Amino acid sequence: MFDSMLEFFGEKSGLTFVYNYLLQGQPDAFTYYPKFLNLPEVRKLIHVGNLKYEDVSTTVYANLKKDIPKTVKPWIETLLDSGYEVMIYNGQVDVIIAYPQTEDFIRHLRWNGTNEYHAVDRKIWKVKDEVAGYAREVGNLKQVMVRNSGHILPYDQPEWGFDMIQRFIEKRSFGINNLKTSHKSNL
Repeated sequence: MFDSMLEFFGEKSGLTFVYNYLLQGQPDAFTYYPKFLNLPEVRKLIHVGNLKYEDVSTTVYANLKKDIPKTVKPWIETLLDSGYEVMIYNGQVDVIIAYPQTEDFIRHLRWNGTNEYHAVDRKIWKVKDEVAGYAREVGNLKQVMVRNSGHILPYDQPEWGFDMIQRFIEKRSFGINNLKTSHKSNL
């Protein structure tokens, strides 16, 4: 299923990099860390012996393939109802996990904050006076869309990604400015 989705994307878009549809292909920087992890001295320091790092493992993929179409909805609902802090974020231009689908997923969650979630507006989230994205915050749920980012947030927007994680860890709000939008918005 996943393989056919990737083929379909390539056929219809003419692009080969599915993590950010603004990029024509995989950035060269993505090849650096596998080379680093496979250096003998690094393998020794991380205690993996002679095992080689594989960026895409067909063995791992084959073993996880049956999990891809399964929902985590009941687990997320249980975490939220149990009071655990949950943050769900997307890059604005992520092809693999698109923001509108995450909006739809969250909209269909049933938990003790459901009604409040449907009533709250998104907030404009800024980092150093730049609009980094938009967030909806209800109780222990934070939903964030990171502007100008694809699937690999640390590559596309490292400073904003760091700010997002710090806010979540420190339980700080993502903004005070309300952004009046429909919950069906596809920003």
